[in-house]
Amino acid sequence: PRELELPEDGVLRIRPLRELKKLREGEQSWTGLTVKGGAEYALDSVRGDAVELEITFAAPLPEECGLHLLAGADGEAGMSVIAGANRTTLQVGDIPAPLELKDNEDLVLRIFIDKNLVEVFANDRQAVAFAHEQIRDNPNLRVFSKGGDAVIESLKAWKMKTIY
Repeated sequence: PRELELPEDGVLRIRPLRELKKLREGEQSWTGLTVKGGAEYALDSVRGDAVELEITFAAPLPEECGLHLLAGADGEAGMSVIAGANRTTLQVGDIPAPLELKDNEDLVLRIFIDKNLVEVFANDRQAVAFAHEQIRDNPNLRVFSKGGDAVIESLKAWKMKTIY
């Protein structure tokens, strides 16, 4: 579910349904993380098959940054969410979606994971849904950076309750 808004500036806003916040529980948060270029930061404490993440990458961004997720225990067969400086797309799995960030604009990702379904909202201007081929009990999350350091201004994670 999504909320759409067309404000006076003419840029369509796409946000997750605000009622989804009622399903959050067990917030975990990090601030001021730096992921070195070529490195990953594992979020091993984020567990469960239904998770929401909110990640703010501070500008300037590296060439690529984002999240690897839904890999198996061996680290294989996962998918990625990729954005970065000078990119014109947000890559979610094998789906490229148009997204151009303004100069010195932070990247804000809201990511919902429900077993094998992943929905990504970027800067309230893009939304992409992707169905991974494997259902996972845990998301196996790793924030990454390539071509420079990524500064994560804030990262929040919640386990999501069922709607039933």
